Amino acid sequence: MYPPKSGYGPDIIGPTTATIEGEAYSEGETRAWAEYGVWPSDWCLTGGVKGSHERTTPRPVAEQGFILAELSDLTEGTPYCVRLVAENAYGTGASEQMVFETEVRLQLTVSIAGTGSGTVTGFGISCPDMCSHTYTSQAGGRAIGNEVHVALTATPAAGDAFAGWALTVAPEREEFKGWSAGSCPPPFGFPFVPTPAECEVKAGGVWHVTATFSPPSTGQAIPASCRMTLASAHGATVLVISKRRAKKRGAIRGRLPIRLSCSQSASVNLTAIVGERPRRAGRHQRRTTYVVLPKLSTRVKMGSDNSLTLTVPSAVIRALRAGDRVSVRLTLVVSSAAGSSTLSRAVALRIV
Repeated sequence: MYPPKSGYGPDIIGPTTATIEGEAYSEGETRAWAEYGVWPSDWCLTGGVKGSHERTTPRPVAEQGFILAELSDLTEGTPYCVRLVAENAYGTGASEQMVFETEVRLQLTVSIAGTGSGTVTGFGISCPDMCSHTYTSQAGGRAIGNEVHVALTATPAAGDAFAGWALTVAPEREEFKGWSAGSCPPPFGFPFVPTPAECEVKAGGVWHVTATFSPPSTGQAIPASCRMTLASAHGATVLVISKRRAKKRGAIRGRLPIRLSCSQSASVNLTAIVGERPRRAGRHQRRTTYVVLPKLSTRVKMGSDNSLTLTVPSAVIRALRAGDRVSVRLTLVVSSAAGSSTLSRAVALRIV
């Protein structure tokens, strides 16, 4: 007769629970349980030799029987180590340790305010019809670190205008209060101002977003309003450029397909701003210096498909390093007989 051996694998992992399943290879009456701790605690790093841990309630299993261990009261977005342990009259056997990470959960509610009207859309959101959704890092949201990123777009009704965002967070997420000063926060790592009608919520917990729409002032003509969509082979808003090719040619050109949709015919002036990596002033120097490229102007027929060739001078390329990710802000100034309006869109620029 021998002590039991066990093998296992994760089955279901949620924000605060996890189910671990396996088999205990043993003879005679056997019971099994799961032992776990937060990674990287002493208990995890020493393979259970030092430190404290949690364990589930032992349950009896048949010979070579199925084990199902339920872990509860876990913390969202947190890594854990876990192993299965089986015991019979001849001794105790444990499986190898594995590490898993619980999901991050974001509960988002959208409201529409103001005297105008419009819609707010995003994955799982189509307000005013569907105005709340719960996201996890594995369903509906884009996981970055221990956050869920969800993008929202506000679209005003014909004749109305989008006035702005208001972002509030539940009291238990006090660390995010600084993000709710009347606008959605910009994505991390890129020093640009987001398009006013676009918002990206980045966190876990419970959030509330309000989009305000307003009608035009009485007697005023409505300037042409436009929407701009970008796409490239490397992602929706990512342009990859080669530093080696830029050195040979003196500059690098990347073609970005653009789709413009405007309420009326107008002329369009486009300015591109590239974030340049500044000289080293410390280990954690942020990239806040800008290089303004020559203005690119074009007259287009609204509603048609167009393309932009973005030229980045070699002087800018030399200031960057392979692996850098900086930002390009494309700003459209739309002019028509009724007036003018501006539209900005951010593009990630990756150096290879």
